[in-house]
Amino acid sequence: MLSIPHRTQSQKPLAASLQQNQFRMIKIYATRKSEEIFGQLEKDDLIEEVCEKWNCHVFILERKRHFLLVHKETLYGIVVNNITKKELKNLHNLLLSELEERLIQDYGDAEGVKDYISENYKVLKIFSTDNDQRTLGTLKDQIYHIKAYCEDKTEKLNSAKTYCQNYLNDMPIGVRNFNSPSELMGMKLNLKPRTRRI
Repeated sequence: MLSIPHRTQSQKPLAASLQQNQFRMIKIYATRKSEEIFGQLEKDDLIEEVCEKWNCHVFILERKRHFLLVHKETLYGIVVNNITKKELKNLHNLLLSELEERLIQDYGDAEGVKDYISENYKVLKIFSTDNDQRTLGTLKDQIYHIKAYCEDKTEKLNSAKTYCQNYLNDMPIGVRNFNSPSELMGMKLNLKPRTRRI
């Protein structure tokens, strides 16, 4: 279920309805550049502790639009490639599909990954930026490394996919005690990252 709460004169009905919902949700905070695509979004003033929070930014590679999403708690990143405006309505399913594929590749526990996603990612809400500079800094670094990896490659889109599958979440992060996002997500899920074989 995807919900993009656009700004209205009053958002009390939305807040009230969410407070009655007991299922877990995803909150995505779109950067200002991403908001140009989603349209003008509301700020998040909903009190919802049981949720997974991500930051989202759009970047262009080979004249195609791609979304990078970074999980706030672990800084684990996933990329939804070549997304059109029509596909934005299906962003929830695209996100879940990519997240499931990446987690299964990184940790191998297909059953555990599917249980985690089905329990925690039932509803998706998109809000305007929360200006979380630490997460946004990681997001910008990851986009830089994706583009740098592809710079001298002929098939840039395929190269970007290879980088995201094999390297994106493996770089140690100083502010997280030099753990990599794949290690941090593994701690969260109680799973050990697989050894890369490239």
